[in-house]
Amino acid sequence: MKFQCERENLINGLQQCQRAISTKSMLPILSGILIKSDGKTLNLSATDLEISVRTSIDVETKEAGSLVVPAKLILDILTNLDEEKVEISLIKEKGQLEILAGESRFDLNIFFEEDFPKIPESQGEPTCDLDADKIGAMIKEVAKAASRDDAKPMLTGVLVEMEPTAIKMVATDSYRLAIGEDKLDRGPGGNVSIIIPARSLRELNRIIATSDKHIVSVFLTDNQVIFRIGGVELISRLIEGEFPNYKQILPEGYEKKIRVNKGRFLGATKRVSLLAQNNTPVKVTTANNMMVISANTQDVGEATERMDVEFPGEEIKIAFNPQYLIDGITSVEGDELVIEVLDPLKPALIKPVEKDDFLYLIMPIRVS
Repeated sequence: MKFQCERENLINGLQQCQRAISTKSMLPILSGILIKSDGKTLNLSATDLEISVRTSIDVETKEAGSLVVPAKLILDILTNLDEEKVEISLIKEKGQLEILAGESRFDLNIFFEEDFPKIPESQGEPTCDLDADKIGAMIKEVAKAASRDDAKPMLTGVLVEMEPTAIKMVATDSYRLAIGEDKLDRGPGGNVSIIIPARSLRELNRIIATSDKHIVSVFLTDNQVIFRIGGVELISRLIEGEFPNYKQILPEGYEKKIRVNKGRFLGATKRVSLLAQNNTPVKVTTANNMMVISANTQDVGEATERMDVEFPGEEIKIAFNPQYLIDGITSVEGDELVIEVLDPLKPALIKPVEKDDFLYLIMPIRVS
């Protein structure tokens, strides 16, 4: 293998793949990126066996070939070079990759493609196409509610339900529940229900954020999903099993609804949360169009903020995990939001004022 390319283009491609590099694996080859040169295209791939990323860049190919190179090392070298162009060659008899740039030369030990895990290819027509901006916003709203505890693998995923004209995402960690919905212009031919690791969707969102393309094409296999946006593909395993029946915990209706300015509520909650230490909750008390947000941690101190809200009813007192409350507030779009409450021991609902495409259910904390 031998090729020339723009240094920045190669760095960008390698950085895309670096998202899938394993930092904990006992297999050294998973710390590498597979580089395959074929014609005028350089294909780059990386995997940690849960997610994989594949992309390609244009190069001047002198000789086709493939190899696996340590990701961190080659990126460190390329980012510290001054030359705009680099020449890269495989010295097969030495098992090394040679990098030439001006007066600089580096010889890196490599792995070979035969030892690299096989990554599925997207084949045929996509199952559906998603609007990149809309799906990115939905991931941002919903994925934060997924559990990060690997002891409950099902809860580390996001349930994705698709119909020919609609998509829904659901995530829960047992303490909160987030549901996002949107319409589809080109959904699947029938109903689809899959569980995707939340980490995979967060990585997809990072790819979306750096892309100028507006469509995410989705390909489904028996146990994996492939997302393609522009020249980048993210491949993720699916979580097998049955997602919790989230519909069972959704209350049928709320009698008490508090309308509040999102920015003021978020700012006040963040400030008061500074005094909610050692698992101390934030308390929210509302009555007569006034909300009081407070926290009191023994041996640390206390904080209180007041703000006007739209709720003429009698006093409601309810306490929340401060970070879960902040996550719920930040997930809602718009300048205002609604908090719906049944009583201090029942889940509260945070949702937009005028739209029904998102809701965030949060369990309260019992306080004396």
